[in-house]
Amino acid sequence: MEVASSNDYRQRIPIEGITWELLNRMVTEKKTLEPAIGGDGRVHYPFAEDVLGPEADTRAWIDDMVGLGILRASSTMEIVMCPTHLRADPIVQLECVNCKSRSMRNTSLVEHVHCGFIGDDGRFKKDGVLQCPNCKRPIASADDLRVSGVWYECPNCLTKASSPRTVFVCREEKHDFTTNDLVLTPVNSYAVVESMISVVKTRLVLYPSLADMLKTL
Repeated sequence: MEVASSNDYRQRIPIEGITWELLNRMVTEKKTLEPAIGGDGRVHYPFAEDVLGPEADTRAWIDDMVGLGILRASSTMEIVMCPTHLRADPIVQLECVNCKSRSMRNTSLVEHVHCGFIGDDGRFKKDGVLQCPNCKRPIASADDLRVSGVWYECPNCLTKASSPRTVFVCREEKHDFTTNDLVLTPVNSYAVVESMISVVKTRLVLYPSLADMLKTL
């Protein structure tokens, strides 16, 4: 018994209405379905939602198309979500490890190549002139300095740290969660599979020709 190929199977899938409209646009405009975080904190696919409507309907359509082998996941990224409300748009704040203030400021650590002194970049400025605070040698060019790192300083208690505590604030009820609590969720982009692109292009060529032929009968 002859077994139909997967491409033959896809050609027999009825592609009508909004499914045809969206696949047509994806192929002709060379688009993939890219995720975006909406104002509600949820993951949306705006290009698809323009045709299909609400997020839930779009998500169901994408799942159906993946199941039928018409769409494939083209890339994946992990996004941070609130463990309680599953929103993907938290506010990220840096917290002082000493006094818990969230007004941290960052500065570059700079090394003077000539004498090896390392300090924050602000210490190399004196009376509007760049000068090493250690050896007092003027800084003649950018090659005299080398960035060796970044540290964070709390303006409240002056504590310095290379890695302040990261705190996420959920926009739903303004509650905190940390890297120990967050939910990492994989989110995909989607593309039309190559064999289906051929089907769509063939239909784009043949259907107008058939319509013209029928008009002459």
